[in-house]
Amino acid sequence: MRQLRQTTSAEQALPIAASLLALAVGAICWAHDGQLLGIPRTYRTAHGEQRVERLPDGSLLRLVTDSAATVRYSGRERLVEIKGGQALLEVVHESQRRFRVAAGQAAAIAVGTQFDVYRKLDSVEFTVAQGTIAVFSRKPSWLNDRRGVRDKVLRVTSGEQVRIDSGSASPEPVAVNLDQAVPSIQHKIVFEHRPLGEVAAEFNRYGSLPVKIDDEELRVLPVSGMFDAADTESFVAFLQRLPGVKVERTSTLIRVTRIKTTT
Repeated sequence: MRQLRQTTSAEQALPIAASLLALAVGAICWAHDGQLLGIPRTYRTAHGEQRVERLPDGSLLRLVTDSAATVRYSGRERLVEIKGGQALLEVVHESQRRFRVAAGQAAAIAVGTQFDVYRKLDSVEFTVAQGTIAVFSRKPSWLNDRRGVRDKVLRVTSGEQVRIDSGSASPEPVAVNLDQAVPSIQHKIVFEHRPLGEVAAEFNRYGSLPVKIDDEELRVLPVSGMFDAADTESFVAFLQRLPGVKVERTSTLIRVTRIKTTT
């Protein structure tokens, strides 16, 4: 005859304790998106979308259209890796952990500042709205310890921009118009004597219907104005007011051409 063994209270408690532990760990991960435990998280935006995230340390991450960033925390540093596109960061200072932003071969260290990172196909632009950042183009030795910035790097301060091109930095930061350089601050596109082709490309980052300008003379035409980044219609109305310009709309694009004159 088979003997039935009575389950002890301790054995009964083990599955319950394991379940409670799993719930507790899950609650911590949920409360902080797992980031404070070192679990990376990636944020993305679709075409025309903008997204604002408050990170666990209180810093703010704003992604503009077609952008992605992975955030990872450790006991040594807070790391934001820009996978593509453009991000505006407002950094909360911590004395024990540096705040590092990496974008391809370029990176920056920030302390209590606001700055923009724009990762393009062949370059990365850092633009500082407030405070100061240290920019470098290759991983220096001091990233392996806690002693701060010791190697010679580029210091970029409020109202300045520096460009890292193919792994090498420009000679020195340059002063910029923040409204033009960082449209993500006010969701505006501001241009002053900029080529029309360049302005159209900026609008195409946000609009669902692309603006296409094939004529080279029109593409280099200098124009000035200020528009909401998502308001393509106001930009089209602006184009229609330009002398000698014709705007045609199809289901797939907005084509801008010159009006041909007969002699």
